[in-house]
Amino acid sequence: MSSITYHTVRDHELTAQQHHAIRALLDAAFDNEFSDADNDHANGGVRVIAIDGDQIIGHAALISRTIIIAGEAYTVGYVEGVAVWPSRQGQGIGRQIMRQITDIAARDFVISMLSTGEHDFYAKFGWTQFVGDSYVDEHGTIIRTDDEDEGLMVLTNLAHLNQPGVAFICDWRSGDVW
Repeated sequence: MSSITYHTVRDHELTAQQHHAIRALLDAAFDNEFSDADNDHANGGVRVIAIDGDQIIGHAALISRTIIIAGEAYTVGYVEGVAVWPSRQGQGIGRQIMRQITDIAARDFVISMLSTGEHDFYAKFGWTQFVGDSYVDEHGTIIRTDDEDEGLMVLTNLAHLNQPGVAFICDWRSGDVW
């Protein structure tokens, strides 16, 4: 009988073996399309991991990003690398991970964001569709990223931040900027 446990950990608390296990999980869950850049984006914050025996079977990371919203800099919680081992999907593991990561995001950040194609899943935890205008600051040049808008979701109690026409500007990073 399996007994799944959930742990909230910081990157420096993970062993090299656990980092490798998380990467293997992300590769499996994303059909080997989880790039090195995607993996780098999930580093440096807090993670919720699901463990069954000695195997990591689920993961989500919450990192800090500085995003300019309506001309003001905010430290935003950004969710990265949400995944459950494919053979374990549909068992509520992802829901439990997202409950915990959402609780941390709501506690620690005024606003949090994520990018997804699975809006209905995240909406169950209070995430709402992004309705602003997204941009990236690519080395001093502000570029509209309207193709990203539909995939973005936000978690905030400050409704005035997520309004039509409000500009959200993230810093450029390799891979997916949002």
